[in-house]
Amino acid sequence: MSRIRTSIRRCAPALVVWVLAAGAVSSTPAQADTAQASARPVVSTGTLGAHTAPGGKVTRRQIVARARSWVDQKVPFSSNGLQAPFSWWSDETTGGAYRQDCSGFVSMAWQLPRSLTTRSLGSVAERISFTELKPGDILNSPSHVVLFGGWENRAEGTFHYYQQSNRSRPAHKAFGSLNADRLAGPPLSAYTALRYDKVVEEPVGEAADSAPSAPQKPAAPKPATPAPKPPATPPNPNPDHNPNPKPRSKPATTARTPQGKPVPLGSFVAAGGRVYALAADRSAVYRWSALGAKWQRIGGPARRLFAGAGGLFATNPHSGDIHRFSGRPDTWIRIGGPGRSFVVSGGRLYGLSPDLSGVYEWTGKDDAWTKIGGPAGRISTADGSLFATNPDTGDLYRYLGSPHEWQRADDA
Repeated sequence: MSRIRTSIRRCAPALVVWVLAAGAVSSTPAQADTAQASARPVVSTGTLGAHTAPGGKVTRRQIVARARSWVDQKVPFSSNGLQAPFSWWSDETTGGAYRQDCSGFVSMAWQLPRSLTTRSLGSVAERISFTELKPGDILNSPSHVVLFGGWENRAEGTFHYYQQSNRSRPAHKAFGSLNADRLAGPPLSAYTALRYDKVVEEPVGEAADSAPSAPQKPAAPKPATPAPKPPATPPNPNPDHNPNPKPRSKPATTARTPQGKPVPLGSFVAAGGRVYALAADRSAVYRWSALGAKWQRIGGPARRLFAGAGGLFATNPHSGDIHRFSGRPDTWIRIGGPGRSFVVSGGRLYGLSPDLSGVYEWTGKDDAWTKIGGPAGRISTADGSLFATNPDTGDLYRYLGSPHEWQRADDA
């Protein structure tokens, strides 16, 4: 397969290549945004601004909350910064508007009175080392800038960040590593770590700089977020080994606290003949007891549940680490670090690394994982088989059961 050269403009992330298909992609840094004009004047602040005036002091909590507000609203990217109103997003908090590109996004998060550019953000910030990064700081290059969200694993240099990158995706959260060659397109060496001059130091909750240690080796795929204590910590195989017996009573869709308060349930999974559920607010994991016709709480907060013949698994909502349920309430075993996604197929647990660089299979022992494939856009399961997509072409491949052996689905 010949080498492909792709030119990416304006905050566009670099593409990666599916190693199984033996392809390769190179990219050029995105073109820096240059729009200098501002939309209508900023007049006041609101809840996200916590009454902080634009251009004034702002806490790390506020910065991260503002960045996540664009992610939640799926604010689209636009490079036509001077052609309002299509390229300027009205900000309910400040009453102003910001460009919908990478530096406009950071200007909004920092609550600046106007949209700066990658070349002018340094005028309101001080340079720091990469190891000093905290939620709300930025990584800025001549062609792109991202907002640092928090460490996934400080020792390994993995972290998550927020950005506006290209027209194909709205504002979103992504994952990076200080050990990688590139970050969101440009070479990592092109970036400078900057801290806003008027940032106020205070705890940042979810974005707090307190990630637990991640898996070692190619270990569990790493997509994650700092972590308070693991929610009853995510997942482990059911000790009952009861092959698929159906519950004797239909599980209710609402659990109850010890005080009798109803807890709406959001998602359900089955493993080893048992039915499990995650609270709608992700505050706890429950197991259905057919004998007592009620839900039993077996774990604390979790982001997602995964289940199959291999058991019940869950991800920590803060660190992203993957855990296995031991079979005993509130007893979960950490088996790996964060991943972009996990699936259970054929009794085995698989994960895609946070940076999409590899597909991994859990060995079933401690936190040991084996890399079985190169870069992938997504992983999924069907009919007991594992599938992954080529991140460049979108072609679907089926895992043949041995590391790095994949077959294009169309060729099966």
